[in-house]
Amino acid sequence: MDALLEKLAISLFTAAMLGKLVVSLFTATIGAFLGAQILKNFYKPRVIVRYQDINPLHDSTGTYWSIKIENYGRTVAKDCVAVVTLYGVNQEDILPKEDVCLEERLPEYKHENTDLAFPREQILSDKHFRPIIREPICWSKLGNPDVIDINPGISQSFDLCKYQRRESGEGYFIFPSEEGWRRVRVRLKEKKYEGHVLVCPSNEYPAMVCFSLDIKNGNPTFIAKKKKYFQRFRRNKYD
Repeated sequence: MDALLEKLAISLFTAAMLGKLVVSLFTATIGAFLGAQILKNFYKPRVIVRYQDINPLHDSTGTYWSIKIENYGRTVAKDCVAVVTLYGVNQEDILPKEDVCLEERLPEYKHENTDLAFPREQILSDKHFRPIIREPICWSKLGNPDVIDINPGISQSFDLCKYQRRESGEGYFIFPSEEGWRRVRVRLKEKKYEGHVLVCPSNEYPAMVCFSLDIKNGNPTFIAKKKKYFQRFRRNKYD
């Protein structure tokens, strides 16, 4: 009887020790995971839209809009791509080729020694059309790359569009492509357009800026709109 009680006591003691070991391992694992997530969140990049720095660039042929993006995190925002979505654009909104100005005065890329078409070729037309959803555009850096890294504390701008004014006073909107202004995405007739741009790093959630373009009293207008903070975590809201 004493031997049986002794074996039972040893079994209970062993089970208690194993239970404590399992709890300790579980706690250590959870602690390590949470600690890693906290460090990752603390040191990750954070890309934001500099709404206060959205200023158009005017020249004799029209107006350019670029939007500045800042990384105020602690690590590099890698492989940042900007993509534009325009709501409700259809084939009738695309400017016919015969209405394009021959002298649009788009960036010339003289340092590349490449021959560019005048007017520049465009990807979308009334005969080759698809909805403009998450179409790549270009950054404002020299050469207009389509992908860049943004270091902590640094701002970079992407080129959204140009309003091209004719001598008659009317005009149209030009959107660049991932090839910069060498070959544009689309030319759109004068009217109101709404859409959004996503700036998508490979190591952080996208930053979103919503916008509207319009013509008022013969002049182009641009309005940028902020999205609610929680929507940056809801990827299904980026469409």
